[in-house]
Amino acid sequence: MQFSIGSEIQDWFGKPLSQIGGDYIFTAGENVKTVPPGVRMDVGLTTQEYRESSGGYFNLMELSVLNPSRDKEVNIEDAIVVSVQADSTLLMIMPEDLSTFGENTYIFPKGLTIYDTVERMKELYGEPDVVEEGDFEKKYAYISGDKSLSIFVYSDTISSFLLQSFEEPEYVVAAHQGSKDFSKELNEESFFNIGGYHLHFYTPLREVKEALQLVHAPINSEDNTDSDQVTLAPGEEITYVGTPRGFDNLAVAVRIHNLTDESINVQDGVVTGMRVQLLRKNYSLMEDHLFRIPFSSQPPPKLYAEYTMPAITPLGIVLGGDVEESLKVIPDDALEKELLDDGGGYATYDANGVRYLVMGRAHEKGNVIDELTMILFLDDIQ
Repeated sequence: MQFSIGSEIQDWFGKPLSQIGGDYIFTAGENVKTVPPGVRMDVGLTTQEYRESSGGYFNLMELSVLNPSRDKEVNIEDAIVVSVQADSTLLMIMPEDLSTFGENTYIFPKGLTIYDTVERMKELYGEPDVVEEGDFEKKYAYISGDKSLSIFVYSDTISSFLLQSFEEPEYVVAAHQGSKDFSKELNEESFFNIGGYHLHFYTPLREVKEALQLVHAPINSEDNTDSDQVTLAPGEEITYVGTPRGFDNLAVAVRIHNLTDESINVQDGVVTGMRVQLLRKNYSLMEDHLFRIPFSSQPPPKLYAEYTMPAITPLGIVLGGDVEESLKVIPDDALEKELLDDGGGYATYDANGVRYLVMGRAHEKGNVIDELTMILFLDDIQ
């Protein structure tokens, strides 16, 4: 995707900040120098001249950059550009001596500029794919594959634009490609397919942590172990909750049990229960960011990778799938199975010493399955 600053065509998307050219300065909040794995972060773009002229209060543009690595932090300059935003306010406050910038400085695809009308926008692009109308501002979005152009309008005049790319990093694509097969029946051999990894009962905790690259993320007081030194007494159990590195929208909880007659290290305890849960309620990154203006001067208190590692559980129920369609695959002789009036629903299904819990909730952007649990009843198995 290209746009113009003055007469110069810019092709920044997918490139590291260090390769976009120009004498630009990048800022991302006080003392922020790196981008964590899998994280999109807002970055301000300015020049030394403009910083001095504006008193340091404004940026020429606001960008978002992505660290496409799952394993390591990168310097801000090495993160790749995934969104570009410009606002008419900046044009009004730009000093005259910055001749590169001025009215109609920003020109985006097909020649549309800030201060153009909605009529002109529709002449060039046709009817928008998404429209949000407020009391004073209207928002329009055009979507093509994993690219979007969002346009913000006051009094029928374009005031700002936001170009974005939602192309997924390679590690996210790989996780989705591996998430195809699932357990056809519910029994002791059933598994959760999490990003291509088959999580089975009786798997040692250390294997689960390594395979999913889990980062400890306790949700409540019972999720209380992150130490390799914790000891489990015979018969003792404990819950470990983590998020797969690079997929911070997914919590994976495993109930760890010592099934031996001796005390063991918690890492040698084995899985007797498992749960996958969506932590945030927007499941599409594009939906979440479509009209979100980058604002580099106020970074969020915690930067997180917004991707969701896919999970398919027994009978083919998909985390994030439609509630009504998912409940249809649960047998009618389940202990509980109910579709709620608000669009949510739940089910409890026991078979062959295993309990399967399905929970879906109604959300503004769709009724989806957001929590799935499978528990082994040891008394029935042993």
